[in-house]
Amino acid sequence: MSLPSLTPTSIPLDCQELLPLVPSPMAYIPSGGAPAAGAAPMGSQYCVCKVELSVSGQNLLDRDVTSKSDPFCVLFTENDGRWIEYDRTETAVNNLNPAFSKKFVLDYHFEEVQKLKFALFDQDKSSTQLEEHDFLGQFSCSLGTIVSSKKITRPLLLMNDKPAGKGLITIAAQELSDNQVITLSLAGRKLDKKDLFGKSDPFLEFYKPGDDGKWMLVHRTEVGARSSGVSKAVVQLP
Repeated sequence: MSLPSLTPTSIPLDCQELLPLVPSPMAYIPSGGAPAAGAAPMGSQYCVCKVELSVSGQNLLDRDVTSKSDPFCVLFTENDGRWIEYDRTETAVNNLNPAFSKKFVLDYHFEEVQKLKFALFDQDKSSTQLEEHDFLGQFSCSLGTIVSSKKITRPLLLMNDKPAGKGLITIAAQELSDNQVITLSLAGRKLDKKDLFGKSDPFLEFYKPGDDGKWMLVHRTEVGARSSGVSKAVVQLP
């Protein structure tokens, strides 16, 4: 079944009315004022840098009866004691071990404690209201914890802080040094027929090496129309 995508919104974690929120552009910017205790210097100044977070899940709870869960991840940032939704990933259909291609890009302030919460849901309806979807688990930490470790894997917890089964979340951080974009025009011809009673449903996945030497998913194209002939895609990659 084809599931609609969910647009990023700005809401508190208690699922009040959704409001649009678009992150501002990020770049290296010197930060004025006296640094906080424990702040990490970069050169002779304290600064802000752009960080990209990649999220994947393992052994997620299966909330669907006739199929597997269709998970998506929501990132919340803390502001004045409230959790505000920052962005959402795409939905991974029928997948208990998703690797989301959508990345979260944030400003990392070296002199601040930036609290984050990652919550996973099983998409059941077309609604953008989170209470309409089954909760799969969540994990909270600071952005500095992820950046300093480069990659972390932690257990997911339910609302009562009990384990969400054997569910795990992996978050990898990578600093973005520039804003260059590459555009690729790709085509596949005479693709192998993989379906028994129909033509193939082709799509492309792009990976790049992470800081740990492992390949990391950076983009997944939409599924092409059923075809064993020519399949085309135009892709823009950072």
